[in-house]
Amino acid sequence: MDAGGRQSVESEQNRLTVIPKGKASVGMRLELDPFIQHGHVIEVMGKTEASARVMVNGHEVALILPDGSFHYFTPPLPNGQSVITVTAQNAQGGVNTQQKTVVLQ
Repeated sequence: MDAGGRQSVESEQNRLTVIPKGKASVGMRLELDPFIQHGHVIEVMGKTEASARVMVNGHEVALILPDGSFHYFTPPLPNGQSVITVTAQNAQGGVNTQQKTVVLQ
């Protein structure tokens, strides 16, 4: 509502997933292969638990194979230094995050 009492249009709906935080001892596997550069796009590959969710720079990896391997292409990155953040989460609250810096010229 604004100062004049008029109601605004409805905002976009957001979808999120809540994963309960597990004990500090709950860990999980996240192994990253060396990144491969294709121009301004970085190919991210690795392995985690088969039932985990994986995010690369906030974008969810669509397919995780039964053996836990995953494959993701970043959107085009600008010239200069960029940080690639890969996070894996499982249903037990385990989280593993790794960051790597890439430099594009």
